[in-house]
Amino acid sequence: MTDNYVQWASWNTTLRAPNSGGINAYSLDETIGPILDNSRISFRDRLYNLFTFYGNYSEFSTESYTFGTAFKNADSLESIHDVIHGATGSGGHMTYLDYSAYDPIFWLHHMMVDRAFALWQAVNPNSYVVPTSAFQDSYTIPHGQILDGDTRRSLVAVLIACDY
Repeated sequence: MTDNYVQWASWNTTLRAPNSGGINAYSLDETIGPILDNSRISFRDRLYNLFTFYGNYSEFSTESYTFGTAFKNADSLESIHDVIHGATGSGGHMTYLDYSAYDPIFWLHHMMVDRAFALWQAVNPNSYVVPTSAFQDSYTIPHGQILDGDTRRSLVAVLIACDY
């Protein structure tokens, strides 16, 4: 195990804004509230702008829409999502993809993302996935494959075929 991951093996509880990476680390929970509160108006304004000016699902939902193309959108639900992970984790479990689901706040956070998406869908009932090509390889999708509304169904079929 590399030094970068030793802390995860030694921490036996979820930590937010840990005071250290050591075995006796503890959460500095009192630092998270002010971080989020200082960003509250920014989050509110960003969501308002997304609900008001982003009628295209791809632009609204993900940062990858801008990858490798001319500037198209300045914000996305995914971008706000990522900032919340970093702010609530502040070096603890929520900060890192591999460990974030171990923090109970992860589930509340993702419920809010789902809520924001449902509100956007109510405002934009006729927008859906715009077919676009994958900008990079993933475990199941090669670079350039067209991603559309059926992509998820095909991924589920791959998982079933692999006996997951």
